[in-house]
Amino acid sequence: MEMPDNMQTSNNRIVICLNGEKPDERLLRAAMENAYIIAADGACRYLCDFGIMADCVVGDFDSFEFDRLNNALRPGGRLMRSIPEKDYTDGQMALKEALDMNPGDIVILGALGGRTDHEQENLRLLCAANENCSISILTRDERIFIINSEKTLYAAPGTTISLLPYTDTAEVALAEGFRYPMEGLMLSRCDALSLSGLSNIMLNGRAYVRLKRGLLLAIMLNH
Repeated sequence: MEMPDNMQTSNNRIVICLNGEKPDERLLRAAMENAYIIAADGACRYLCDFGIMADCVVGDFDSFEFDRLNNALRPGGRLMRSIPEKDYTDGQMALKEALDMNPGDIVILGALGGRTDHEQENLRLLCAANENCSISILTRDERIFIINSEKTLYAAPGTTISLLPYTDTAEVALAEGFRYPMEGLMLSRCDALSLSGLSNIMLNGRAYVRLKRGLLLAIMLNH
């Protein structure tokens, strides 16, 4: 499986593995090439299945047997163990560890496919992205990220992308390179019958979005 153009290997990429749906092994190995790997608790199970060791393991170990840690954490790797009763998730713990390393790119695997409340919290991790660090959730079928001001998108012509409001309202100031016009569109997260940014199509290899206000959750299908 080929990596998307914007997922090419980088020396400042960090991959976070969470305890959701087990990722496709080829996608996992491609994402991890030349990357620093942080595994959160139960994600250690599928890393062990694939014979992959993490550079850092975090969590309270309610989902992975602590005595198996030698199979999941490389020799000399970093261990951050928390108590089970805490006010933050293992995903937040992993993200904070990643952000403290000042990477340019963070890719999150295993974020979806589990409990709905965990999925929602994992999607919220995307909001930590800034101009110096991109953050995306990668699955076998999708790449998910936040647009918080403006973004240039690169993908194969014909790629399907949904742009959904991630704040109460999100107003598109400018949108170029899409089949269905979005310029001036006001999207509402709380109004079930408002206009939708679902299933737009990229006309060529490049598109551009600039927001006047709010945040968009972008879901791009992998081809």
